[in-house]
Amino acid sequence: MDNDKWIEVRTSSTHGSGVFARRSIPQGTYILRETPLLITASKRALSREAEFVLLNASNKEAFLSLFGSCRCEYDPCVCSPVMKVSWSNQFSLRPDDSNIIKYCTYTIASRFNHSCEPNVWYDFDFERNTMHMAAVRDIEEGEELFITYIGHKDTESTAVRRTELQKWGIDCMCTACVAGIQFNDDTEWIKSCDFLGKRLRDELADARKDEEKVDSTTSDQLHPHPEESTEVWADRMWNDWEMRMNGFLELVKKEAMKASVVSHQTEKLENERAQAVVLHAGHIAANNNFNLPKKTILTHCLRLGDCLKDQAKTAFEKIKSDRMATNDTETSAV
Repeated sequence: MDNDKWIEVRTSSTHGSGVFARRSIPQGTYILRETPLLITASKRALSREAEFVLLNASNKEAFLSLFGSCRCEYDPCVCSPVMKVSWSNQFSLRPDDSNIIKYCTYTIASRFNHSCEPNVWYDFDFERNTMHMAAVRDIEEGEELFITYIGHKDTESTAVRRTELQKWGIDCMCTACVAGIQFNDDTEWIKSCDFLGKRLRDELADARKDEEKVDSTTSDQLHPHPEESTEVWADRMWNDWEMRMNGFLELVKKEAMKASVVSHQTEKLENERAQAVVLHAGHIAANNNFNLPKKTILTHCLRLGDCLKDQAKTAFEKIKSDRMATNDTETSAV
């Protein structure tokens, strides 16, 4: 399919960049079929970093050209460019009959902005890793195209939709939210999406029956994987960190039980935390099957270290609070 026939990416007056209709688009017209630029079935950050390393130069450039925002809430930021782009642009896709979630980032599909009342529907062919998009209604030339980031929240209020959208840092001001519209199953755009979804499922079923071959490039075709997948490798690296993290948190709990220790940021605990980060970075470097840059490994481990500091604070304060409550109870009993 010629993805340039119907749409183009250009500057949006309210959303930075967006996708616009190159010409008038009749309702139901397929406007985009696209395979992912980066895909992983792992929630681990290292899997995305490894998948990025495996991309060719032009695909790396395309990936990094996408908008990326920090979600780590640390100052200074400890998010890598890959994670910023992933968090801001990836689709989390799961078939109804599967527990496997595919995290996919697209060259074009990831550039669509959000509206709670979208004019574009999308669905995913899990067998071919292909995104399909079609017009929900007639669309005029030059009109910006929108998808919904939160699915068919058909019975939920504006407040609920806005809360859901905070995951992307979006304070939604679409026409539906400004007007306070609440949707239901009889809403026209929802009925149109349901129809388009059924149409695609029927088309895919017919294609499988006829054993038609659809021109599709999966992530595995984009680049050959080494013997170990990025998902398995990332899980293996996480297991190492989990062991070090749990060991450190046990030490935090022991220190918290001491009356003389009044903070989770003692020199002893800070040294142990730093050692856990350094040893984990060394473990990744020693098992760097995908040739991640040293800076990527360091950024990843610093982010884990900052998260561990927060976990230590929570664990420490809980034990101190529990001890204080126990002492108050014993004092009251006397």
